[in-house]
Amino acid sequence: MVAQIFVHGDSLCSCLVAVVVPEFADVQKLFGGTEETIVRSADVRKAILDDLKKLGTASGLKGFELVRQIHLCAAPFAVDNELLTPTFKNKRPALRKHFAKEIEAMYRELGEISSA
Repeated sequence: MVAQIFVHGDSLCSCLVAVVVPEFADVQKLFGGTEETIVRSADVRKAILDDLKKLGTASGLKGFELVRQIHLCAAPFAVDNELLTPTFKNKRPALRKHFAKEIEAMYRELGEISSA
């Protein structure tokens, strides 16, 4: 169900968060809806997060290595929007900057940072 993913860890926080671009064709088969309704759906977010946790656990990851929160994004990472290199690798600093508000919101939702 995941087309692209950017996993982020903050050394001051005890868990990982991720920005996920879903594989919309797969998600639509299960949940229906448009791309916009899919990225706003709590049910889709929970299903994808549960899949990531199952895959991580099956792969032998420890609890602190598992993604604890995700943000769904409709726009794919691309070379044109400068989120991928020409060899289609994630540009981690650019992704971190581009999704800074979403990353902060995920950590706040998890109680890892205060809303001061």
